[in-house]
Amino acid sequence: MDKQTLVILTPAFPANESPEETVWLPAQQALVRALNRQYPDVEVVLLSFEFPLQRKEYLWHGNTVIPFGGGNRGRGHNWRVWVQVFNTLRRLQRTRKVTGLLSFWWAECAFVGSLFARTHGLPHYCWLCGQDARAGNRFVKRLRPRPGELVAMSDFLQRSFAQHYGIRPAHLIPDAIDTSLFAPFTGPRDIDLMAAGGLSPLKQFDTFVELVQQVKAARGAVHAVLCGGGLEEEKLRRQSVSLGLTSGLQMTGYLPQAEVLALMQRTKVFLHTSSYEGFGNVCIEALYAGAHVISFTQPMDAAIPHWHIVKTKAEMLEKALALLNDNGNDYTPVLPFDMNDTARSFMQLFESSSTTSQC
Repeated sequence: MDKQTLVILTPAFPANESPEETVWLPAQQALVRALNRQYPDVEVVLLSFEFPLQRKEYLWHGNTVIPFGGGNRGRGHNWRVWVQVFNTLRRLQRTRKVTGLLSFWWAECAFVGSLFARTHGLPHYCWLCGQDARAGNRFVKRLRPRPGELVAMSDFLQRSFAQHYGIRPAHLIPDAIDTSLFAPFTGPRDIDLMAAGGLSPLKQFDTFVELVQQVKAARGAVHAVLCGGGLEEEKLRRQSVSLGLTSGLQMTGYLPQAEVLALMQRTKVFLHTSSYEGFGNVCIEALYAGAHVISFTQPMDAAIPHWHIVKTKAEMLEKALALLNDNGNDYTPVLPFDMNDTARSFMQLFESSSTTSQC
């Protein structure tokens, strides 16, 4: 009972330690590993609500993961999962010295975590990661969060949540990367344009494909890579063929994180075409890989070197061509935020907090 336990509530987590599972919430994986490095005497227990679908407890890099296999199967099933998680939290509080609860997104995980913390005298923090700060989040109505339990991932999310719900998150801890995941690189930058992520409509990868075609038309040739899978994969493949990009655009599907990072290290310009983004972990990964990043969204108020913010597709094309045509471009890696610092910031919150001090 002397060892402190931090309980993390997450909608999903890798089912094992294989490279194929690194596609699941890579930033959250990096945070857990950083907590392990910085606080080896703190036990981390993860409660995963929806995925993996298995129900058997397992270890992930020495951390206990308790999956509930919800599988996003609907409201009635969700309630059963929430009751099971609540009962598991009771058991953990009886058998361990729980220092607090950390939830990812203000959704079902934060709903259960905050409710349990309020009724059992524990500190709870929720890392706002993106979609949870948009208008229409029904979980804000179900359980109104306290400013002191909200941790925004970016300046943008802090403002967005306040704008939509009249609650300004009291804390700001930015997204970050694990630099140990990057292998040494001395090869050529032979990829002109790259994008990566889940292929959903929100990410606007059709815009990326259009821009690849326009860069090819302007320069005569292009070498572009799109990493990721999802709902729009087949649609994007058809678009690529229709635009004559069979030899200019490589669509890889899902790749292990290490392979995506290796491609970033070969990239000159990384395009982030999403219409809405809480931070965009792939952007800071690309920066540390040495690429220049162009995006429509600006997560932090302070400018970040080599991260270029534009408002329109025309501006994105213009900036991309300017960077690609600059033979003296600087591809020095940029590290805006280190996950070791993010882990320390979270633990400092737990060390200095109590539920009575949150307002």
